[in-house]
Amino acid sequence: MPTKVGWETWNPVTKGNQFWAAPHPENLGIPLHWRRPRRIFVASMGDLFHPDIPSDYIAAVFGVMAVAQRHTFRILTKRPERALDWFTWLEHGGGRLSDGSVIGDLLDHLARQIPGGLLLATLPDLRAPWPLRNVQIGVTTEDQRRANKRIPFLLQLPTSTRFVSCEPLQGPIDLADAAGVTFWDDPSAGISWVVAGAETGPGARLADPDWFRSIRDQCQGAGIPFFQI
Repeated sequence: MPTKVGWETWNPVTKGNQFWAAPHPENLGIPLHWRRPRRIFVASMGDLFHPDIPSDYIAAVFGVMAVAQRHTFRILTKRPERALDWFTWLEHGGGRLSDGSVIGDLLDHLARQIPGGLLLATLPDLRAPWPLRNVQIGVTTEDQRRANKRIPFLLQLPTSTRFVSCEPLQGPIDLADAAGVTFWDDPSAGISWVVAGAETGPGARLADPDWFRSIRDQCQGAGIPFFQI
């Protein structure tokens, strides 16, 4: 299953189930020490685009991902509108940087958080395209209302891979209604894959199996992968 099995967790802004409003740079450089290529879930117990995370710190996180091209990073958010605002901020010079190089700006932010020696040790990995090909970004859409709100923002993000996580699924979802014609006519420019799962734990609300079947059939019709967990 793509969202859990075989994925490392890297929580540069979280600890367990407790969200840290103030990011902690001591966690930032962990992936730079992992030499073997890994698949890494970023802030799996939080949200990288939470409003309490400063834009320059998010840029430092992307700087790590730009340096560590050997890894594949996955980001899941409920705040794609903040993500879009952040990309706009970055591409206009990161608020205060103006050298015209997005990757250079990311590394400049990273250098402010991590001692230069650690960054210099990874210089052979710095041939990074933009958008970063090793970064996947997705949104959580529990029902149609949230799908309609979040997927249009997702489709505007400059990322090589976009995905939708319908988990915990709480109602039927018409992806074409949320994503528009892009979902059907050009999946490569829209949604790369979809995953769906039910709510779990004490007091979990039941999900109708037909909701999952409908999403599966929509994905088959669009020619994109569907996963159920």
